[in-house]
Amino acid sequence: MAHAATIDHLAEGLIQAVTQRSLADPPKRKATKKYVIDAFADSKPLTTNHFEIKSRLSGLEEKFRVFNNDELADALRVRLDELSTISGRWTPEILSLLLQLSDRPLQNAHVEGLELLKPPPPPTVLTWSDITADDPLDNKDGIWDNVDFAADDSEDNEDILPNVSSTSDPVLDSTSDSNDGKGILESFAVSPDVAALKDIIEAQYWDQALLGAYDRPDRKYDGRGTRIALTETQIIRETASMLLGLPSPIYDKIARGTYAISGRYEVRHMSQDSLNDILHEFGDISRRLSLVRDWIIADESIPFLQTLQAALATRLSAIDNAISMMQARLLDSKRPRSTSLLLFRDEVQTIISPLIPFNDIVAALELEKKPRHALQTLELLYRKTCELHSIGDIEAAERLVSVFFDCLNTYLRPIRRWMESGEIIGPKEVSFIEESRQEVPMGSFWDCQYKLAYDASSQIRAPDFLNLAAKRILNTGKSVQFLKKLGMPSTSQACYSRIEPLDLKRACAITESQNLSPFSENFMSALDQWISSMFRSSAAVLRKQLETSCGLYRSIEALQLIYFFRNGVLSDHFAKTVFERMDRGKIAWDDSFLLTELVQNIFATTPHIDLERLSVRSLTGLHRDVQDQWRSVKVFESLRVIYTLSWPVANIIKEESMFAYQRVFVLLMQVQRAKQILERRFPRPTLLSLDKEDRVKILTFSLRHRLLWFSNTVWTYLTEFVLSVSSKAMRLKMEKAEDLDEMIVVHHNFILHLQDQCLISKRLAPIHQAVMSMLDLVIVFSDAHVRYTAPASFERNKQSIALVSTKKVPRSRRNLDPDSRSSDESESAAEVDASYVSIAETPYAERLKKLHETFKQLHSFVTAGLQGVSRAGGEPCWAMLADCLAAAFRSKE
Repeated sequence: MAHAATIDHLAEGLIQAVTQRSLADPPKRKATKKYVIDAFADSKPLTTNHFEIKSRLSGLEEKFRVFNNDELADALRVRLDELSTISGRWTPEILSLLLQLSDRPLQNAHVEGLELLKPPPPPTVLTWSDITADDPLDNKDGIWDNVDFAADDSEDNEDILPNVSSTSDPVLDSTSDSNDGKGILESFAVSPDVAALKDIIEAQYWDQALLGAYDRPDRKYDGRGTRIALTETQIIRETASMLLGLPSPIYDKIARGTYAISGRYEVRHMSQDSLNDILHEFGDISRRLSLVRDWIIADESIPFLQTLQAALATRLSAIDNAISMMQARLLDSKRPRSTSLLLFRDEVQTIISPLIPFNDIVAALELEKKPRHALQTLELLYRKTCELHSIGDIEAAERLVSVFFDCLNTYLRPIRRWMESGEIIGPKEVSFIEESRQEVPMGSFWDCQYKLAYDASSQIRAPDFLNLAAKRILNTGKSVQFLKKLGMPSTSQACYSRIEPLDLKRACAITESQNLSPFSENFMSALDQWISSMFRSSAAVLRKQLETSCGLYRSIEALQLIYFFRNGVLSDHFAKTVFERMDRGKIAWDDSFLLTELVQNIFATTPHIDLERLSVRSLTGLHRDVQDQWRSVKVFESLRVIYTLSWPVANIIKEESMFAYQRVFVLLMQVQRAKQILERRFPRPTLLSLDKEDRVKILTFSLRHRLLWFSNTVWTYLTEFVLSVSSKAMRLKMEKAEDLDEMIVVHHNFILHLQDQCLISKRLAPIHQAVMSMLDLVIVFSDAHVRYTAPASFERNKQSIALVSTKKVPRSRRNLDPDSRSSDESESAAEVDASYVSIAETPYAERLKKLHETFKQLHSFVTAGLQGVSRAGGEPCWAMLADCLAAAFRSKE
């Protein structure tokens, strides 16, 4: 609230300072204040051009030298070179501020002023040489000589030192060399109790021959000779030492963590086979402990494996302490108790039971050290937890799930950082998100900048339980990065303020009451809920910014207006203007500059279209023959209507989609051209002789009717049943899209569906070619009609067309030839149609019959093809179009 009040106060002060008056009307004051605050909120500060700053500083240096002030120029150059080594992020802004604050530096700057910027010299340090230089030391009395305190009275030392002269050990005799000062240190040395040590060694009578050779792997009993009899207590003590990782004569160490049983020992009241079986069980237990013991001391660079090492080290330490306590109880003479190898085995198995589930995991990691096996650690922990929970071993599952959650939280830390701030941290070998190493265009930022990482087996580099959520995790961070590129990093951080942190231990607590609910279901539900909440928050913010700030739907409306002829008035104006230029035989009808000016003037009143992004380009070299370019509707394929999208919108509407928009535009121009020819150049009854050529009149009107029916049907089908309906459906799906990926898929599917419905996809190429031939048939029919109805006009215009086509016009003149509109608006239809001529000298009646036959063939092919592909599982609208086209024959035949 205080921040908002401060902003209101500053805005009101700014309004009064600019207008020089206060606004007494409260509504007006409130509206003005809101306008000022919104203007500042929407404005984005311009970034300083560091190249311009560098150029201005270099120019200033050159100016100093030109005006013969080399001293000042050298000083400036030295400081610029020094600044280039320590420059930071805000260096251009600081230099820009200094340049703007500077006041005629050539006249007002002086090198002497730099002396004021030098720091003061540090204070001098007083040394002994300075002291003795002023007051030499007088050592006449020897007061500065070093004193040998060891040479003083030795009686004091004798009082301090203990009386050790009675001992027979020469090491403890401090008087043997008291002059060198070592007596004090030697007095702290304790003489070992050799007798006690000898008693301990003699007590281990079974190992006297092997003393000092514990680590020899070749100590094996060959079955000959007398065995050494031991008690169960002695075997338990040696077994406990072996379990703690210490050497023992009863067990021969043959490999790392693997022990063999020495056969030279026996227990009198136990058979040798039973003893060996029990010792083998202890050896297997030791192997498991040694495997874990060796793994936890290995160097690991992956954080969640380090967490697992720490957890296993804690549990292994607890096991060692328990075994040590068992040894202590055996040595407690105050409380004698009976001992048994079987009881000791059961107690050891109970102690190590929490560590047994981890042996398979450690063994898998030791098998092959690869990044996938590091991720397999989490997978094995998860599966083992699910297994223990499913069989009802709640106690073991609780111990295992604690380790699993500790490792998982460490693994999720980089993922949480990515989802919150869009930053990739942590080891790359276990990260399933990778950034492109090449520079990516902003229009492809969403698809190409960040991608999922796969291993050599084409699997996502993530644990199995994260595979389904990996795409949403990736898109969450990409949304944050996208918002940063839009200049709204604070918005991306604010969207997570209401999301609770992930607490798997609380959400997936394993208790007796929750035993009926599977652990996998609880875990996946909690994890999915956390990921989905962050995913939906970032996606909603990005979608809102695309709709409001980036003008996504405004761009879609612009594309439909331009390419889909959504506004029939404006589109007809553009098409008819182009057709009129073609009809006049102007070679510059497809001039890029003239067409760009035309289309911008037509759509100038449309609010959805940014005219600066709209242009028309003509591909030179296509259909440049003036005599042939009007004889086919394919001439419009050389026109390229270009509407440049902003980079955020270009991430949704891809470049390949723009080619589909262009093809739809060309198809509409081709159909509208055929309609324009048939509507404006129909045969006039006064030009036909009713008494001699009634058959010709009937054929002419019949062919015109069928061609016009075909053109109008295709036009209505495209504009009303395909483009309009599909665009509305796409808009509804786009508004319901959950994130940017779904928007891209919706628009991509819309384009694919549109290409099929408009008959411009590759699989419908034969039908599309037949439609183009039918539209070209309109032009051939017009040529024949002009030649028949106005032969004199035809010959005159034929010669003029030949003259224009043979005249050499420079390419630059072709592009700049202005459109000179004719003032004679009463030009006859025959003169306008003179460009559509037929070279063949066939009589008009025979030519009409051939045109009828050609129309029937093409018409049958198109209708049959549409019905066939519709029955084969195609679009239902194809069958409707085929029925509408077939109605032309049903109404006339």
